[in-house]
Amino acid sequence: MIKFLEKFKKKSSAIHTSEKINPHKHWMILTRVFLVVVLLLIVFSLYLLYQIKNEQIFQVDPTNTEKPGLLKEDLLKKVTDSFKQKALKERELGGHSDVTIDSSSQ
Repeated sequence: MIKFLEKFKKKSSAIHTSEKINPHKHWMILTRVFLVVVLLLIVFSLYLLYQIKNEQIFQVDPTNTEKPGLLKEDLLKKVTDSFKQKALKERELGGHSDVTIDSSSQ
């Protein structure tokens, strides 16, 4: 196993030493790869937009907009009526309050 790793190391070092490092070449490769990736992304986005516009992809089936009521409307009506009656009684009692004088303070 060690001999195999040594052979591989010698072969890989021979390959790397024969080619000099050229930063301009590497930057050109990077920019071209980036340009190709961006162009592919733009083309795919336009294709996807075209598919969506023609309703061939991401179609949404219309659903029933009426949702089932979580509350029973007749019971809700009874509760609100009872609160209205309590508010009326409170107003009636508040208007006829008698003022009591504390005789111990005189």
